[in-house]
Amino acid sequence: MTGINTRKIFFWLLTLFFIFTALLVIFYTLGYRFNFKRGIFIYTGAVTVKSLPQKVSIFIDDEPISNKRTNYLNNSYHINGVKPRSHLLEIKAPGYNTWFKKVAVHSGVSTEFWNVLLTKERYSPEKYFAHKIEKFFISPKSKKIAYVQNEQKTGEFLVKILDIETGISENIFSSKEYKFSTDGTENIEWSPQAHKIIIPAQEESGKYYFIIDIENKQAVNFKDIVSEKKIRNVRWDPSSKDFLFYVTEGCLHRLNLNDPEENNILAQNIAGYDLSSSDIFYLQSGNGIIYKADLKNGKSEKQITTSPISGAESSNFRVIAYDEKRIAVISGDKKLYIYNDGEKEKYFNQPAGEILGVQFSNDGKKLLYWTDREIFVYFTRDWDVQPARMENETKLITRFSRQIKNVQWSKEYEHIIFSAENVIKIIELDRRDHRNTMDIVKLNSDNSQVIANFSENKLYFTDINENESFSDLYSIEFPDKNGFLGQ
Repeated sequence: MTGINTRKIFFWLLTLFFIFTALLVIFYTLGYRFNFKRGIFIYTGAVTVKSLPQKVSIFIDDEPISNKRTNYLNNSYHINGVKPRSHLLEIKAPGYNTWFKKVAVHSGVSTEFWNVLLTKERYSPEKYFAHKIEKFFISPKSKKIAYVQNEQKTGEFLVKILDIETGISENIFSSKEYKFSTDGTENIEWSPQAHKIIIPAQEESGKYYFIIDIENKQAVNFKDIVSEKKIRNVRWDPSSKDFLFYVTEGCLHRLNLNDPEENNILAQNIAGYDLSSSDIFYLQSGNGIIYKADLKNGKSEKQITTSPISGAESSNFRVIAYDEKRIAVISGDKKLYIYNDGEKEKYFNQPAGEILGVQFSNDGKKLLYWTDREIFVYFTRDWDVQPARMENETKLITRFSRQIKNVQWSKEYEHIIFSAENVIKIIELDRRDHRNTMDIVKLNSDNSQVIANFSENKLYFTDINENESFSDLYSIEFPDKNGFLGQ
């Protein structure tokens, strides 16, 4: 009897131990952890991280995390069992600058960081055979770059085309009579098929535009085609080859370069305009109202705004349209007007002055704008992904005591690239704890031009040659291609 009782007791002890262990495993799996100091179970939280590069080491409160789970569906790491309180989260990788934040973890919730970007400690720039560069402009399709030179000895203004693949530069335009336009809002514009470019130029009598055929290197002064004076805002038609838009005497024209007799007036009293693939958006100088019309014939006119923009009788306005619901306008005196027909309400306001430029994100949910010292982002729609943003919310991203230049979106539109204090930098939008600002490349000049080319994953920039006083063209691979599955 004694042996049987002993076995029964042993059996029930094992059973109770199994049940207790199973409960502990279930509790652990559900995210509970036992707090020995307080003698209770605590429901933990989690941290989710998606980073570039993908192969990173994650530290929480200086402790390396080895039990992170990799989610290949959304390219992220997931860390369970994090106690609900404030933690120091660090993301590290060999040869990269460290990303860090103090993060607040809550019970039963995953604190998410979907856009962690680490910059390399050192990049190796590729140098191109393109010297004495004043400005450069990247072709949207072919791997070519148009750049401007001003020869001090001869007094010539030159435009050359660099073939990125061959490294060969060819001269396609030169003039001693004209200079490249000093109007910062006008640039060399490539045609949609990259077969021609528009060069804005000037002399004492005013503005001029040259149409250059890249293949045969033929240059035509636009005034010789249309025989009109005070031409401005010459743009390529985004949908039809060999068509141009331009404004003269307040009228918006669409011209067929192959048949100049086909020159239609699409709208009158124009203070500024922008083009989409199918529509024209224009600000009318008479009433300060924005309209939309058909790109090819100016018909199907639709009034977009109801409140007038003051000072629209001036012709020096810039219209930047994402679609008919999201439009920005910069006046000649650098005031910014934002029209946003949002999901909650219509917003039409003048949020700031001294604005130098604006850019919409690719999804139209964010508008980047900047002065010479500050960078802002305005949110046109709610954003539910952490960190959440609200429609019609404006955030100051950064402020510098020295001039900020070359402001532009990064590839994923959650970071902003800019240059300041002779350094190309990048800053994140995520304002939790602080915004990580990282250096990309240190420059020898504070007048360098920087352009990100997302299709090539390259960042192009000019910099003064160490042994000379002129600028050369360089590029680096950015952002890093070392992501999940080699993406």
